[in-house]
Amino acid sequence: MGLLIDDEAWPRITRHIQATKGKTLASIAYLGVDSPDLLPLRRDDVLVCDASPASIAAGSTSPVALRLFMHRGVEVFSAPGLHAKVIVTARRLFIGSANASAHSRDHLIEAVLETTDQSAVRESKDFILGLATDLNEVTAPQLDELDRILGPFEVGGVFRSVEPEVRVVIEEEAEEPVAVLAVRSGVEGCPTA
Repeated sequence: MGLLIDDEAWPRITRHIQATKGKTLASIAYLGVDSPDLLPLRRDDVLVCDASPASIAAGSTSPVALRLFMHRGVEVFSAPGLHAKVIVTARRLFIGSANASAHSRDHLIEAVLETTDQSAVRESKDFILGLATDLNEVTAPQLDELDRILGPFEVGGVFRSVEPEVRVVIEEEAEEPVAVLAVRSGVEGCPTA
């Protein structure tokens, strides 16, 4: 416990969430396409992020990641203008500068404080739950609208298109849902499958 710096933060956070039996609450401003790997949230966990159209258009928050979280049963909420990075489990709090992305994990100088101070844990839970209201829950139709914002590409290397021939789909049959790029061969400007 204490201050986690650079490459210590995400591995420690990920391992702790995986080992946690209770509910995890997370308020992470921006989510990269790989954030479901960094934040292994499960059914009934709560995630608040900035999923505003501006954040999606800027490539700061990935709708592919949001869809994977929702498929896992995570309750996803959007708080435009959010910049906090707070993750809280039953008895532990991580608070710091790190967004949930490979870029944050691999390239940025991040600092995250880990504590079991129960007053801080309680206050952080209240903070996140205060952001997570019915008024800002992300729904499947809203996510479809957010997908359209990206146009042909998503930052993070995942090809996206609003064309019906090319789309990211969720593999329902997999034990752990996986985003799969479905490309119909011969679409102009697209790789062939």
